[in-house]
Amino acid sequence: MVVTHPTSGVQITIGADVLSAPKLKPALEKAEGEGCDFIFCPLTHPRFDEGMMGNPIGLAKNSSDLQPFCRSEAELSGSEWGAGFIGRINPWLRLDSPVDKLRRFSEQCLIDEISFANYVSMQAVVISLPDPSTSAAMSNFARCICAALQSYGYTQILIRVPLNSISEDPPFDIWDQWNYIRSLCAGHPQLGVALEMCHDLPSKPALERWLAEPIQMFIVDRTAFVANKAGYPVLHKRHQDFLRAVFQYRPMFCLTGPENAKIKTDAGYRVYVQYIAHLFGKQPAPSESEQFQEPFHDYLQPLDAPFKINIDSQSFDIMDRDPVKYSRYQEAIAQCFQDRQTSENLPLVVAILGAGRGMMVAKVLEVAANNGRKVVVYAFEKNQNSTVSLQNMKMSQGWTNVFVISGDPHTWDTGSRADVVIADMIGALGDNELLPEYVDIMSRSMKDDCVVIPRSITSFIAPLTSPKLSSEVRLLGDGSVKWERPYLVAMNRAQAVAPPQPCFEFHFPLRHDMNQAGSSGFDRTECLSFGVPESVQLHGFAGYFEAHLYNDIVISTVPDTYSHGMLTWFSVFIPLARPVLLLSESFCQVQLWRRSEKGRVWYEWCLLSPDVSAVHNPNGRAFSIQL
Repeated sequence: MVVTHPTSGVQITIGADVLSAPKLKPALEKAEGEGCDFIFCPLTHPRFDEGMMGNPIGLAKNSSDLQPFCRSEAELSGSEWGAGFIGRINPWLRLDSPVDKLRRFSEQCLIDEISFANYVSMQAVVISLPDPSTSAAMSNFARCICAALQSYGYTQILIRVPLNSISEDPPFDIWDQWNYIRSLCAGHPQLGVALEMCHDLPSKPALERWLAEPIQMFIVDRTAFVANKAGYPVLHKRHQDFLRAVFQYRPMFCLTGPENAKIKTDAGYRVYVQYIAHLFGKQPAPSESEQFQEPFHDYLQPLDAPFKINIDSQSFDIMDRDPVKYSRYQEAIAQCFQDRQTSENLPLVVAILGAGRGMMVAKVLEVAANNGRKVVVYAFEKNQNSTVSLQNMKMSQGWTNVFVISGDPHTWDTGSRADVVIADMIGALGDNELLPEYVDIMSRSMKDDCVVIPRSITSFIAPLTSPKLSSEVRLLGDGSVKWERPYLVAMNRAQAVAPPQPCFEFHFPLRHDMNQAGSSGFDRTECLSFGVPESVQLHGFAGYFEAHLYNDIVISTVPDTYSHGMLTWFSVFIPLARPVLLLSESFCQVQLWRRSEKGRVWYEWCLLSPDVSAVHNPNGRAFSIQL
């Protein structure tokens, strides 16, 4: 049975591991009778396996006498091959054998199995890791997988990785083995992981790094289950937590391993399927913001400044209905108005930077009415199309105290001086929409005691592992410059290697400070060091922001202080042109610059440790933001 979430309608499939099946149809029907959707079974017939397991070298010398290698396609229908069967590459293959004839025979068998899987449109085949005792054995295994991936493009090849498999004296630990194979295959998009959860689990950091990997199948060994008081299978809390984390990626699930004598097994796999379905059904339904982000998962978008980009109407629709952003801004404006007094009950002069289609103007007027304050509002908006909407809204609502200015603060030349400046210009990195520069331009029209909302913005940076995002950058096909641009992205298959650290910080109001000839006071540089708990591949850095609007009112995309429910902001991916292996219990160090020259601002970055990378985006050659 396909398991469907009761509220979201999201579905997952659960399969059964069948060690041997002379006939596939009865095996599939039996699994379906126990609540499973597919079988995970050897591609070859048991008659072939028996001989090979007994004497693989002997049979390799007489391969012409063997029975038909793969099964008949007539055993299952086309739809059953496609959705009801996942092939297991046989364990007797010796792709790492020092015996030349056996190794060559194994390589040919592998090609034959994958060719058959591709022929019947099987969605995936699974192969176990080889003996990791020598790098030569691992490299020949990876070469064979790489060759198969190049030859057969439909069927995915999944590497079976048991989570509790740790060698006593390994040249590779279990993640290193996978990373070695993935690297030799150049991160091929059809190469994935069949991750197996057993009774013992590694540390939390060792588990979390797998969440950034392409987990296409999640195998649950029945030894991981324990019996509850009624004798039914349940998982320990750590196992439950990791299974819940995997649910969000919606891989295929598969049950394997021997039965537990303490668990009721009258219905075979059914009780285990029911338990996984129960855990999946208890997952909270996605919030509005999660539903909004899902189509954008791991989709790269350019990082631009809205004063220079004509944002389309649909984007404004999304921003205007952000429930968190405007409620926090409204609360900050209300507290500011309560604290702000004017002589002789004069109206407060309020300047709004990035007024859009008028939502922020409406919030300012609503707060003013609720607090009995008079206000005069100057609304700045560069987008010509949204300015039309703003002007129409002013007329339809009768906003006689609102003045719409089509342009940025450069164009404002009146005798009025602002009591409050409200900037709807917080970028995904905090300052990337050039808020410091625009507030500085406004400073000549601000009163000495002017209040700026937000009061401060801080960017945060964390080292990131994400083969998916790195692959997405590679596919852009823009030459080397694609690695020198930051990207806006709703991160999904990505994991921070270490907690984020603050980077560039700005407090408002501020003044332009020329600290040395030709150098802007808004330029910044930071060198950040991060501890690395477990070996992992570094693909770049994640960028977040934290904005203090007024007093203790905060908007944040930093994971630990995230403002849940927002629709407006995603995170930022800052890529490295070459992934770097970080070893466990080591550290990595990165330097970042915010630079400006002749009316444009850009970021530069480089890795300092454990390897030294080239400086990305020097002099803003690939990416800059025009003021």
